[in-house]
Amino acid sequence: MRERIKISLFWPLFGNAGHGHRSSRNLLRKPEANSTEFEADTPDPVIDLMIEQRNIKNLGGTMRLGVYECVLLENTKVLEFYDVRSVFERHRHRFEFNNDYKVQLSEVGLIASGQSPDGLLVEIMEIEGHPFMIGTQFHPEFL
Repeated sequence: MRERIKISLFWPLFGNAGHGHRSSRNLLRKPEANSTEFEADTPDPVIDLMIEQRNIKNLGGTMRLGVYECVLLENTKVLEFYDVRSVFERHRHRFEFNNDYKVQLSEVGLIASGQSPDGLLVEIMEIEGHPFMIGTQFHPEFL
């Protein structure tokens, strides 16, 4: 609903999770899309535990923690706001956007507008053509 009526929304930190699973429910019509952090057996795990953490039993001290680079996609709101192609932002999490949903969501307008340099981790998502609907995985302290 928010995606269609042009309400402005900025979701830092939990933003990618909320943006990812809410938009999957609304735009992809996947009513059970969720994060495995909240629903371990969701049939549509749009947000999931980082691959390298899945077999770790004692999760203490295993977060993605610290400052990491994020490369911004051309012709996006975030590139317009930051005005540089690469930014460094602070992270503290162990769940990530599940790339199995990246193409499906981009086809309906939710794009990965910021990614890790290797393209494996989605750092920022935004609704293409929307005035301002952006979710981030990080703490956007340097915007």
